Amino acid sequence: DLIGHVIDGKPDEARTLFFRYRRGQVVRKGIREGDLKLIENRESGVTEVLMYDLAADPGETTNLAPQRASDVQRLLGRIAAWEAEVQPPAHRRAPESTVKS
Repeated sequence: DLIGHVIDGKPDEARTLFFRYRRGQVVRKGIREGDLKLIENRESGVTEVLMYDLAADPGETTNLAPQRASDVQRLLGRIAAWEAEVQPPAHRRAPESTVKS
């Protein structure tokens, strides 16, 4: 219940947010951890990684990925671990119906 949280003026709880989007050849994955936001875009075999410090750059205008390779690798590792954890089981075909009319 957020009402009690807001009324009591409690500080926000730290949490990490993940997302994944796929449509055709386009795959977007991301993580928000603290003030850092990392997005991995893949389209037709080309991958682009973007990272922003949202506290310093709320408009996401400066890509920090080239300057902060260790943060990029750490966050990509967190995304990979999250995906392994939430990966649905392989699709299995439903058995043929045995009901006869």
